[in-house]
Amino acid sequence: MKLIVASKLAPDYVENMMKRSQKYYGETHYLTCLTQLWQALPNVNEGQKNGASWLLSEKIELLTPNISNMSAIALYFISEKETSKQKYVVELVLKILDDTQEIARVNLMLLSEVTWCA
Repeated sequence: MKLIVASKLAPDYVENMMKRSQKYYGETHYLTCLTQLWQALPNVNEGQKNGASWLLSEKIELLTPNISNMSAIALYFISEKETSKQKYVVELVLKILDDTQEIARVNLMLLSEVTWCA
């Protein structure tokens, strides 16, 4: 596992994201917003964000019952495979942290237009 980037989250960003997600997805499905957190990270190439990478699968693991106190995130590169069409299947892990521990983990598989191997 190779660290790509880690960053603190502004408290107002977390609060607004959670409210917006609960409004659109409801109380039971608001955790889907966690899969989008990596796009808020600085130092991730714009060519790897948004329309250049499509989410193929996600697995959210909650390690504590309360995630509203998240304060930082870290994105890790796991692996990459090139397809026959010169696209890339990329495995990433997004770790969501509070001040002292990891509180959630999101395993992501993306189809990307660009390589993530640097």
